[in-house]
Amino acid sequence: CEHEHSNCILIADTKLKVEGKWHTWIDYDKFHSLFQEWKESGKTFSAFEYLAPTPDWAVFGAKEQGFDPDEVRVRKKGKKAKADAAAAAAAAKEEKEAKEAQK
Repeated sequence: CEHEHSNCILIADTKLKVEGKWHTWIDYDKFHSLFQEWKESGKTFSAFEYLAPTPDWAVFGAKEQGFDPDEVRVRKKGKKAKADAAAAAAAAKEEKEAKEAQK
């Protein structure tokens, strides 16, 4: 995984690459279900039971560089950053509304 704005890269074991796709995210609903079952019965579970596929935008080398395309990136320093953030928010809103109108 890549997270450009925090300068982080996740180095994952190749065991997390299932059928050619990385699974570095957590299916929290599945995890909580397995945890509840463990609390009630003592049945153990492993991380491989609650893996979730890594979104394409989070995989190293993706053009989004780890930024969720459904969210707006905000830069918090300086007047230009505020203007850029406002313009980006407006553009994202317009794009989202256009997508919803197509449904």
